[in-house]
Amino acid sequence: MQIIKTIPLFFILLLLYNVVVIGLKSEKGSEGPPPLKKQLHTFTLPSDEQWPLTVEDVFIIMGIMVLYIEILKSTRSGTITIVEHTLSVFVFIAYLMEFMMSDLVVYSSFVYLGCMSLVDVLAGFTISIAAARRDFQISG
Repeated sequence: MQIIKTIPLFFILLLLYNVVVIGLKSEKGSEGPPPLKKQLHTFTLPSDEQWPLTVEDVFIIMGIMVLYIEILKSTRSGTITIVEHTLSVFVFIAYLMEFMMSDLVVYSSFVYLGCMSLVDVLAGFTISIAAARRDFQISG
C-alpha cells in the first residue's frame, strides 16, 4: 500500500493518456478527427443545448481531480512525502519532454495536464515546507 501512496498520480494519468492516444490513433488511422476529439456522449442541458463530452474533456476532468488528491497528499510529512515530491518532479519533466519530442501529444489537453503537474510540484513543495515548519514549531 505504501508504494501506491508514493507513486504520483500524474504519472498514471500520463501513461493512460499515451495508451488512449496511441490506441485511438491506430484505430482511426490518419483519417477522421483527432483521437482526443472523439465524442463519448452528448448531454442535453436544461437549456436544450447539446454538450458533447469528448475524450479530451474526460482527461481534463481527471487531471483536476488528480491535482486535488496530490495536493491533499502533500500535506503529510515524512520520508515517503519527500520521495513522492522527487518523483513528481520527474513526472513533470516527462510531460515536458514528451510534449517537445512527440507528435502524439500535440493537444491543448496535454499542455493543461503538464501545467497541472507543475502546479502539483510547486504546491507540494510549498505545502510540505509550511507543514514541516508548523510541525517544527509545535514540537520545538
